Amino acid sequence: MCSAERQVTEQAPPVFLVHALDDGVSCANSRLMEQACREKGVPASLNLYPTGGHGYGMEKRGHPTDQWPEAAEQWLREQGFLSSPVSARGGTPSGAGTSSGTRRE
Repeated sequence: MCSAERQVTEQAPPVFLVHALDDGVSCANSRLMEQACREKGVPASLNLYPTGGHGYGMEKRGHPTDQWPEAAEQWLREQGFLSSPVSARGGTPSGAGTSSGTRRE
């Protein structure tokens, strides 16, 4: 019962997932978590990258996973957690809080 996807409820916060397909850990758990979130109506974004390995963090190593921080920032803006550059100047952020989730592969 310790699997994270079994703990998802309708009250769970939005979830942003990043996984490299060449990670030694299978992406199956990330896919299960995304599915569990969607089944409960929780916004979820699963970002699968072809290479990057495991434990890449924010270090730029010349792999597609180098893009995840920017993807996370964009998703946070879409969820309304960060203001968009437009809203910082007094405009309305486009799409803020309207995304039910994204999937990038």
